[in-house]
Amino acid sequence: MTALAAGAVFIGAGLQSATGFGFALVSAPLLFAVLGPKPAVSAAIVLGLEVNLLTLASERRVPAVLHGEAARLVAWAVPGLAVG
Repeated sequence: MTALAAGAVFIGAGLQSATGFGFALVSAPLLFAVLGPKPAVSAAIVLGLEVNLLTLASERRVPAVLHGEAARLVAWAVPGLAVG
């Protein structure tokens, strides 16, 4: 069972590094089945953080914040916030 959990984490990490999402989608259900609910959530959070940090560290470029686009998105979100 541990090999199954390790395989799920490996496949999820590969999917996360290739596409930017998918780690929890693949690994969380199998971790839940193998470890149980509380350890699976803790393991998924710690491993997901590690995968994201390794992906950022291996990218070797500084992310650029698009301030104009972010400001437009926030401006359009304010009316939706008031309606919601």
